Amino acid sequence: MTPKPFSLCLLPFAMVLVVAGCKSPFDRTRDASKGGGTGTITATTNFVVFSSELVTGGGAFEYPGSQGQSLVFNDSSNPISRRSIRYSWTGELVTNLGCPAQNPANLAGFDLQHAVNQSDYATAGRDLRATGAGYTKVTFYARGSLSTYTVLKIEAASAGAVANACVPPDSPCMTLSAKGNAADDSCSSPGYAANPYAKPPEPLTATWQQYSIPIPNSQLANVRDFLKATFVYTPAAYGAPTGQGGTVYFDQIQYEQ
Repeated sequence: MTPKPFSLCLLPFAMVLVVAGCKSPFDRTRDASKGGGTGTITATTNFVVFSSELVTGGGAFEYPGSQGQSLVFNDSSNPISRRSIRYSWTGELVTNLGCPAQNPANLAGFDLQHAVNQSDYATAGRDLRATGAGYTKVTFYARGSLSTYTVLKIEAASAGAVANACVPPDSPCMTLSAKGNAADDSCSSPGYAANPYAKPPEPLTATWQQYSIPIPNSQLANVRDFLKATFVYTPAAYGAPTGQGGTVYFDQIQYEQ
């Protein structure tokens, strides 16, 4: 059964839901065949998050607001499956609803979450260990382009910081950048210790590439966020100029053994 549309906002890296004007892209996640996503997790090799459509039974949202962003789930320009996700940010200032010192206005992102309704987000996430499938990594295909000083931070299997709006939890993470240099790493929040689950940056290209993020078993116990993708303008003291930002495409997102 296809989940109903919803609308919610999220503080960046904070996993605290709020009720302030953000648009919902969820009405664009449905398969035109009306097959819908069951959200079923079984003891199979892979748990598919997205392939032609969002099939987790959960939802999606942009954060910290929706300004200058576009998120669609039916891009047919050059998908690997029948449709891919296309997400872009113009660099326009995105309204930050909390913790400005920790989260300067230099970012914009989207999240594929475990719940459909806003009221359900803070409840227990999915336990991906329960089936005994033994997932050890998240894999996905991506392609795109980034403006100068902009990188793309990818996080997976996050429990979300629902109890503390200003301290993001460590989660499996990697940075995609124009060249994939070590200096481009954006997986550790400014002022905090290095993220122990971060892997080295890799380049984002205009052609499809498969990426993989290792997932420790302990991170699978309470997954609220299946995948997060955040454009980060790296001179953190400044917002990205309008017209800057990037565009990225995703396809075949799944948890694997």
